[in-house]
Amino acid sequence: MKKKLTLGLVSAFLLTGNIVLPAETAEARSIQEIEKEKSTLQNRSGQLNTEIKSREKNMSALESERAKLEDEVVQTQMKIDDLKEKIHDQEETLKMLEAEIEKLQEEIEYLKEQIALREEKLENQAR
Repeated sequence: MKKKLTLGLVSAFLLTGNIVLPAETAEARSIQEIEKEKSTLQNRSGQLNTEIKSREKNMSALESERAKLEDEVVQTQMKIDDLKEKIHDQEETLKMLEAEIEKLQEEIEYLKEQIALREEKLENQAR
């Protein structure tokens, strides 16, 4: 913003032609030289204004891209958080299923023992 103000003031100053020069310098130079210098400075001012506009446009595009990328980061982080929650839920479900499997395996072993005892009893009764 400061650059714009300074450039604007310099441009306005140059365009109005209110250049204050020491008396001896003004006398030493011809009006043509001063006009030529004024024209050169005006051209340079125009080039700088064009460059400033170009850079402002570029900066605006970059800011827009940054905002878009920040939004993508937020969306991605939300997806990551959602997936972490789902993983946590799946881990809890897995723990419950493993406990249930262990309980069922113990029950199977108990039932196998009961079957073996009954078979033994039946064999003893059959004799």
